[in-house]
Amino acid sequence: MNADLQAPASPPSLATWFRIGLMSFGGPAAHISVIQQEICERQKLVDYDTYLRGLNFAVLLPGPEAVQLATYLGWRLEGTAGALKAGLGFILPGAALIILVTVMLIGGGEMPLVQAMFRGVQPVIVALVTVALFRLARSAVKDGVTAGLAVFALVVMSLFSGVFPIIILIAGALGAIMLPDGQAGYVMQEDESERPAAPWQTAYALAAGAVIWFTLMALCLAFLQFNPFVGLGLVISTAALSTFGGAYPAIAFVGDQAAHTWGWLSETQMIDGLVLAETIPGPLSLYSGYIGAMAAADLGTSQAVLAGALAICFTFLPSFTLVLAFAPYVDRLYAISLVRAALAGITAAVAGIIAKLALFLVFAVCLPENSPNWLNIMIAAAAGVLLLKERVPPLTLIAFGAVLGLLFMR
Repeated sequence: MNADLQAPASPPSLATWFRIGLMSFGGPAAHISVIQQEICERQKLVDYDTYLRGLNFAVLLPGPEAVQLATYLGWRLEGTAGALKAGLGFILPGAALIILVTVMLIGGGEMPLVQAMFRGVQPVIVALVTVALFRLARSAVKDGVTAGLAVFALVVMSLFSGVFPIIILIAGALGAIMLPDGQAGYVMQEDESERPAAPWQTAYALAAGAVIWFTLMALCLAFLQFNPFVGLGLVISTAALSTFGGAYPAIAFVGDQAAHTWGWLSETQMIDGLVLAETIPGPLSLYSGYIGAMAAADLGTSQAVLAGALAICFTFLPSFTLVLAFAPYVDRLYAISLVRAALAGITAAVAGIIAKLALFLVFAVCLPENSPNWLNIMIAAAAGVLLLKERVPPLTLIAFGAVLGLLFMR
């Protein structure tokens, strides 16, 4: 192993990871870029090849890529303790903020100024999701098979509730069977630091994650009255373990379940949560913290905070578990052609799942009750063009939308 990676002279502190989390606005691509600039370029704690392998690993696993990349780099630098420090440091600032703001929204009643800002940002969110869909589809939908998988996912998600993991399994299986190996030129890099650890270490990580999950669920069942906590654990854990392709498919599934299956919040509140998740620093998957707090809004402030915290635990526990379990096998996993083909199929299906979210947002924000809202349509169209041309950062567009909401939507 490279000596400077094995025992870095000055590994990043928890404060460093906090700072990275607070600087991470604008979606997964921006988050990954911040991590690269801080850890790889400015502090030079890992080389670029190690960083890229970590990024490939993060994409290979279900869950939020930026969190998994940070956790993997922490593991490379300082082992399990470094992985926990990096991942938690990246998540906690945004987690605290989203729960705090959600509780303030719950306790603040109507709050017309805040609602006006949210209404102004909603069409910008439509543009963000639609542009993300366009970019993903452009790279993931390349032939008839991938197009069919995308349409299949869109139709099934529109017709049935709670089938997200089934779609992912079917798409992965069909991808492995029907798609050629799209990365035939991939060469596994032999690196002493990537040789597999003892099998018991992987088993220990998986067992520890399972024990923590069952403990959380048992606490919900044993010490809390009838409430949404157990449902939160089931819904969010399902999304966390079956979400490939970024946060939007998880948001689509969790938001749909929260609004339409469990009735924890309204469709408008579901969209407001996406606005909030796009606005605060940190991974978009922190959306689950908003869902959790809103689900327990009628139970009081302390229960709302607890529900938001539990939702975030259920969201990111699988990421920590999988990174710690499989980090020693990064190259060997990605070198398997069937794995890459299955991932190609899953990514195509994810495009269809995000398309369902995009269509819902378009109809809810731009065509409410099948009547065009021309102001929202114009804002969404202008934001979409600017995002496609990469002329304006997403956070600037969100701020601009909030100002328009205050001016014209009060």
